Amino acid sequence: MFKKTFIFAFALAATFSQAYVVIDKTPDLGAFWLPLSAPTAGTEVYTNSFIFTGGTGDSATVAGAYMRSLGGTPTTFQFLLLADNSNSPSNSILASSAYTSTSSTDLVLVTGALSTNSLVNGSRYWVALSTWGGDGAAGSYQVGGHTQNSIYNDNGTFWYSNADSGFGGAYDGQNLTPEMAIYVEAAPVPEPATMAALGMGALALIRRKRKSA
Repeated sequence: MFKKTFIFAFALAATFSQAYVVIDKTPDLGAFWLPLSAPTAGTEVYTNSFIFTGGTGDSATVAGAYMRSLGGTPTTFQFLLLADNSNSPSNSILASSAYTSTSSTDLVLVTGALSTNSLVNGSRYWVALSTWGGDGAAGSYQVGGHTQNSIYNDNGTFWYSNADSGFGGAYDGQNLTPEMAIYVEAAPVPEPATMAALGMGALALIRRKRKSA
């Protein structure tokens, strides 16, 4: 019974883990763009698109971008997951992360955990970097540039905003090549039946261990 329970629980966990999706647009072109800065000090929002290839109903759990500090006290920023509006970023925020910063002068991947969301297979979404609502420190950043369609044939594009009226203002421009180097992790939201089965398997293992002690 112990062996069967273990195999059953392991198989369910393995099936669940295989559905994870990672989109990693590496900065193959180095650091680009005018600095991402605190509000009223320059460009406050960068955003880039991706096509989601996982299952409908999955949740984007992590968003990130490759960034380097240009000095000064690092201003804080957050990652946002935006809906699409005819192949441009909408102002509809589907998920957000806590505020974070980096003091690295090398181009490094910075990530943030996203709030709960639900994605649709084959749909376009946008990862945004926004300094609105942060601490407003004077430091600024460059982000990594990625060759369009070099890894993902999704025609990913880069938009930026200098709006001083807060997030949701108009975008000032768009670039096709290079696009911003972004990172996304997505995972399936477990169904209640799957979680119950995993829980039963774990409980059986605990009971078996107690009996053998």
